[in-house]
Amino acid sequence: MVKRAEVVAVNDKLDATVARQTLREKMNHHQIQRAEKRSRPGAGGLEAGISALAVYHQAVPPTVNLDNPDPDCDLDYVPHSSRELKVQYALSNSFGFGGTNAALLFKRYQPERA
Repeated sequence: MVKRAEVVAVNDKLDATVARQTLREKMNHHQIQRAEKRSRPGAGGLEAGISALAVYHQAVPPTVNLDNPDPDCDLDYVPHSSRELKVQYALSNSFGFGGTNAALLFKRYQPERA
């Protein structure tokens, strides 16, 4: 899951809890806000591009500057450096002020076999 985080402790804990309860399987969780600084006007497009590239390149980008994660946020946040993984799906969540929200799910292309 790729998410543009506001880096607010309460939100990070809530995100981790919701992801654990709804997806119920191991997943990598990447937060781009720590890397892209403040690109609010284009953040959703940036997230979507990163998600699509993760599926295409079969690699998960790092969550930079994650030195002391909260124990309540116990997902695999891929700290500090990217990781090669089999990525079948990538979920990009964008939450804007005023209730402008979007979620995009990207799936790896599997050509049909004849």
